[in-house]
Amino acid sequence: MKLKIILASIIGILVIVGVFFVFNRKKESRTKQSSPVISAEEAESLANYVIKMTPGGFSPSTINIKKGETVAWINEDSQFSWPASDIHPTHLIYSEFDPKEPIASGEGWLFTFEKTGQWNFHDHLRPRWVGTVIVE
Repeated sequence: MKLKIILASIIGILVIVGVFFVFNRKKESRTKQSSPVISAEEAESLANYVIKMTPGGFSPSTINIKKGETVAWINEDSQFSWPASDIHPTHLIYSEFDPKEPIASGEGWLFTFEKTGQWNFHDHLRPRWVGTVIVE
């Protein structure tokens, strides 16, 4: 009887550890590519490069980075902004490059580029605002 209880306890613990591992693995995969919107200060502190969203558009509008580096988009405008991969409005050229939500003033968003190439982007809410990230 004690052996069954011990065996059931071990199996229960293994199941809990397995579920925890799978959940954290999926979370790590999501945050590596695209993180949720966070404070501007936190985004800036975690990024290799910063692109500011200002009343006049993206600044700088073009940057050169290396594969695996992270870019923060910081909203310094009073209106919402939404940086995303071209082509507007589908964002299908690099579909992971999209926060999937607007970014409010004082907030930021991080994206780690895992693909080399020239990645054009735009503001989903004001598509005339455009930029380029060149990943070597």
